[in-house]
Amino acid sequence: MGKEIQNLKILSNEKGKKIIDATVKKITVYKTIDRNALAESKRITKIKVSIADLLVRNLSDLRYSENIKRILQLYVKDLSTTNEMCGKEYYRYVKKLMSLKRTRSKVYFKQQVNILVLKILRENNFINTYNSYTAQTQFIINSFLAFYLTMVMRNSIC
Repeated sequence: MGKEIQNLKILSNEKGKKIIDATVKKITVYKTIDRNALAESKRITKIKVSIADLLVRNLSDLRYSENIKRILQLYVKDLSTTNEMCGKEYYRYVKKLMSLKRTRSKVYFKQQVNILVLKILRENNFINTYNSYTAQTQFIINSFLAFYLTMVMRNSIC
């Protein structure tokens, strides 16, 4: 895996699939926690450290690999410039994906992130606490996971 993106077409072909697969393996098989992505995601979202650690620590379970893969595929699907992956537009692009209110798609980025968050929290008996939070706090938790997952991939290729 190179440290640069020549053009965005690579993300939709075999090399792109390999990048996504390598990122999923890094998280679930090798159980690597990207400390830079974790710190940056916490800083951006201002999430509670305990919730952030719970989510990231549990991501390393193989049963979440398909969820993570689907999220990363949806992330790269609509990229229009390399700046949205490796440049200053990255933050705006992820926020745009997370702020989507309506879509015709049956499967979309924000929805898949939420599904993964709920799975992890349910399996850790944290779902009642999550449900007691305001919609804004729930959104922050979901945004944290979105930033973390995409940042792990971004740190691998940019």
